[in-house]
Amino acid sequence: MQNRKLENIFVTPLFTSEFSDKGKCDSIESFLRDLRKTGAGTEKKNTWQSPDNLHEYEELKEITVELLQESEIVFDAMKVSRESVYINNMWAQITTHANNHDVHIHPNSYISGILYVKSPPVCGETILHNPTLRDLMIQPEITEFVPMNCAKWVVQPEKGKLLLFPSWIPHSVRQGYDFQDGEERISLAFTVMFKAAVKTFTTKIKYI
Repeated sequence: MQNRKLENIFVTPLFTSEFSDKGKCDSIESFLRDLRKTGAGTEKKNTWQSPDNLHEYEELKEITVELLQESEIVFDAMKVSRESVYINNMWAQITTHANNHDVHIHPNSYISGILYVKSPPVCGETILHNPTLRDLMIQPEITEFVPMNCAKWVVQPEKGKLLLFPSWIPHSVRQGYDFQDGEERISLAFTVMFKAAVKTFTTKIKYI
């Protein structure tokens, strides 16, 4: 045989980048802690979640612009035609070691992002789950985990690190068992949509 090729079809992209100036994370953390003191957001056991319109706050205007610029790079890489992109939701979570987040997706958006603002050592990892049904079919023994055979992709949080991925990818947060009491994990999450004239229409539904 000759001319062998391996083509990765139906690729699931994960884009990562990081702040060159980690001091930006300190500014975000300070703002979030002040916002929490005002009573905004939702307090639950082991977790505080901010309002979901943080992109509208003047204090986060600069970071919002930077996150949109990174998102534009992702849309370019995915060859998505659009007039512009915009953040439709942005929220933050401050959690302790006892917190976890079940598997979920972000409907009504195209790209999702997670920025790690504060990440104590061995705090809750972000887990991206393989959306295909392969693992329901057969589960062979794997000699080495690579993107082509893995059922999940685990990302260890690092201060200033940004993840961007399609919003349909199921993801979760593992409980931080080695996360020390009194320490907190802080993340800023957001979803991005594009403005464009979509020319492909779905089938009409006739109600009877």
